[in-house]
Amino acid sequence: MKTVDAPRDFAMPEGFGAAHDGTPRTRHVLERDLLIERCAAPPLLPWREAVLWGEVDLLSAPALRDEFEEQLAEGARWVVLDCEHVDFFDASGVREFARVDEALKAIGGRLQVCHPSPQIKKVLGITGFGWLVVPRSQ
Repeated sequence: MKTVDAPRDFAMPEGFGAAHDGTPRTRHVLERDLLIERCAAPPLLPWREAVLWGEVDLLSAPALRDEFEEQLAEGARWVVLDCEHVDFFDASGVREFARVDEALKAIGGRLQVCHPSPQIKKVLGITGFGWLVVPRSQ
């Protein structure tokens, strides 16, 4: 996995680009059409936040798995994914979400998906994984 700065033409919404404490996020290019923006977190904290951009499919799923495994190895127990900017999501993504959720549950944690794109919400609902989605606060 290669760490890179976002391309010049990569437009991020206002408010993205820094962790809650102002620490910059690290951007990882995972595969052709998927970018994960990982929020920097102090090593002793058990949660991780990340933003997915692009497509989660058969080609990008192995790299997404590698990212999840890295987060688990770093001590993550809760992983929150902002998926508002995911344009395509198929069964490969469902498999990786289910896999990491099982690993997190085994150590008392959980995967949560917030701001799901319509594509993610539909696929997770159809496959019975809609419970991973955290409802938007009013």
